[in-house]
Amino acid sequence: MFFVINKDYKWVLLEDGGFVYNPENGSVEVLNSTATLITRMLEEGLDLDHICDNLVRTYPQISKKIINSDLKSFIDDLYLRGYICKIS
Repeated sequence: MFFVINKDYKWVLLEDGGFVYNPENGSVEVLNSTATLITRMLEEGLDLDHICDNLVRTYPQISKKIINSDLKSFIDDLYLRGYICKIS
């Protein structure tokens, strides 16, 4: 499954984290380094399977099952908040 980030929000992605700014209400969501890494991979057009595989290589001490579960939870949260959109 593919997702794209919603450009209605201001995304600032740094090396060790970042944030998403909502210009409508002024809210800010802080992103840790892993969330920033996932967001960059979404920007590159990677699907969830490839993102999961990359995270497994980045964090070999964590099982693929846990990474996949955490990734899906994170993506679901971003989607429900409107920060990302599904594409076919």
